[in-house]
Amino acid sequence: GRGQVVYFVTKEGQVSNMRLTRSTGFADLDKEAMKAFGKYKFVPGQEGYTVHDFEFSLRGPELSEAGRLRTSMNQ
Repeated sequence: GRGQVVYFVTKEGQVSNMRLTRSTGFADLDKEAMKAFGKYKFVPGQEGYTVHDFEFSLRGPELSEAGRLRTSMNQ
């Protein structure tokens, strides 16, 4: 899915005032993108709003891991 966020970079290089301006259509992907952009650090001294397009591309077969819980007391 493709999406877009707008955020403000403070003079200290921190991200603030983030908002999703285009959703991927998947709430979990949108949430993870916002979490990732919130961790960005920029060179101090820059300041202003920026628009950032992003894309998630999932390839390959779906994998599922076997659970690790025991199904009986004998294991």
